[in-house]
Amino acid sequence: MIYTLFLWFYQVVIILAAKFGNIKAQKWLKGRSQWRKQLPNLPKNATLFHCASLGEFDQAVPVIQAWKQNFPEDLVVISFYSPSGMEHYHKRGVKIDAACYLPLDTERNMEEFISILAPQRIFLVKYEFWPNLIRQAKAKEIPIFSISTLLRSNQLYFKWYGVFFRNEMKKITHFFAQNQATEELLKSISCSQVSVVGDTRYDTVLARKRKNIGDKKIEDFMLNRQAIILGSSWEREEEILSQAIHKLEKETFIIAPHEVTASTIKRLKKLFPHAVCYTDNEIDTSKNILILDTIGQLANAYAHGWVAFIGGGFHGSLHNILEPAVYGLPVCFGPKHAKFPEATVFLKNRFSREIQTAEDLIDFINEMKNERQKKRENIESFIQGEQGAAEKILKYFS
Repeated sequence: MIYTLFLWFYQVVIILAAKFGNIKAQKWLKGRSQWRKQLPNLPKNATLFHCASLGEFDQAVPVIQAWKQNFPEDLVVISFYSPSGMEHYHKRGVKIDAACYLPLDTERNMEEFISILAPQRIFLVKYEFWPNLIRQAKAKEIPIFSISTLLRSNQLYFKWYGVFFRNEMKKITHFFAQNQATEELLKSISCSQVSVVGDTRYDTVLARKRKNIGDKKIEDFMLNRQAIILGSSWEREEEILSQAIHKLEKETFIIAPHEVTASTIKRLKKLFPHAVCYTDNEIDTSKNILILDTIGQLANAYAHGWVAFIGGGFHGSLHNILEPAVYGLPVCFGPKHAKFPEATVFLKNRFSREIQTAEDLIDFINEMKNERQKKRENIESFIQGEQGAAEKILKYFS
């Protein structure tokens, strides 16, 4: 009852946020407004992958591709919680049969969703443990698997007040965990149905690199140069780079903001008045700063970089550091990265550095100049050695 009340309160907050102009809240409501009408048009008896957003979809991609290869007759449906997933998943070029929003996790919604869709099996990515979704699937004897599971001891599943969620997690058929720490946490709450397989994102970034998808605009701008890349930046990272850039005048920069909005691009043009934008009709290649004012080009841009400053580390929402690392780029980020085990691994291996000031950024870039080729080789070799999580998951079903 408390959980149901929380869900309705949460929806009221979303509605109020939308009325006051929050774009994400408006998209969240609009996307779910017609879910009952859209549901009968979705493939029945499919394999359902549920992802919170685009980042989790990237973790599911190698498993989806391996599943399609091993079980070509199976249909695949993707459900998303966040608008970012629904709006941009198609840019990954992954063959699926349908996509939809997951409705609010009320008992009635999930009973209807599961009854009509009737999936053969469900894959939940990372930690998308919606209690009523799990409960309804279990009641209909639909197996539920968690892939790329990543948990931390401070999450509610491991608190005294998390017993409701723990009980639902025990209904998961099998967990495919990213690391041993997650395995130990699951076993501490009597979830022994777990295997450690690693992080599927290593498979994702390597597969994307092998495709070698070029971008002519970026290639023309770079003109055989290599860039310092500010990837998925928030305001704090952008301010730090603007303070450091006067000591990095000979460098070339590519800036990709976390949110591509008119106000964000306006702010960036003010911080970097000599920059050109990706969407300009003609890009002045004599300039040394390119702003990616559109979505979907950052992963391609990393192929033209030699070092990266990744956003989100000042807000506890660190973005994907594996995307630049697959090209051998050493990375730096802000201090709030405890939730991201790959950041800890990179720091331990001296592939990364935590920074807090413009001086830290300048020191990191200058240090990397002296170890440029060696770092690239070491990072690329490490990434290669971490692949194979999707293959390990598929072995469970063979």
